[in-house]
Amino acid sequence: MSMSNAVLAFDFATSTGWAMAQGDTILYGSVNLGAGCTFKGTEHRHGYIFQQATSLLDPERLCNGATPQAVFFEDVGIGQAKGTPTVQIIFGLRCLTLLKCHKLGIHPVPFGTSHWKKQFGLKGNCGKEAVTECVNALGFDCDNNDQSDALGILNAGLLMYGCSIKDFKHKHKGNVQ
Repeated sequence: MSMSNAVLAFDFATSTGWAMAQGDTILYGSVNLGAGCTFKGTEHRHGYIFQQATSLLDPERLCNGATPQAVFFEDVGIGQAKGTPTVQIIFGLRCLTLLKCHKLGIHPVPFGTSHWKKQFGLKGNCGKEAVTECVNALGFDCDNNDQSDALGILNAGLLMYGCSIKDFKHKHKGNVQ
């Protein structure tokens, strides 16, 4: 399988998983957006996380200067964890991504959690361990569920293009610095 244009997937949270398919390669990883934060208090910590996300999770940066044709992400419903700091972070990161996509003309594609999990033949409410096990069985080596969830979201997006993550020849972990 080969994709001429890059596509990108995110599993948003304080520790965000990401995955990119371009050419015959899938690159994936995770980044802890709160690492190194010394601020006390939720509002200062959230500001730090959003500042990190603005630079580290830039779609063009992750795609080596290329503008991806689509960005896939999990569309977390507000009822899943009403008002918790994690939900505030997820919605903030989602808004940043949507704004960046709009600015660059990138197609944003949200997926419901149960939708992308069912694409693997898993139950929509299965645990994170089941997703990691499924993804690793396809030749990946995920260190955490952020990475495996991002790969699951990427898989759902790739199915729109008639392929899946198992069709790619090269699979590598990457670092965002």
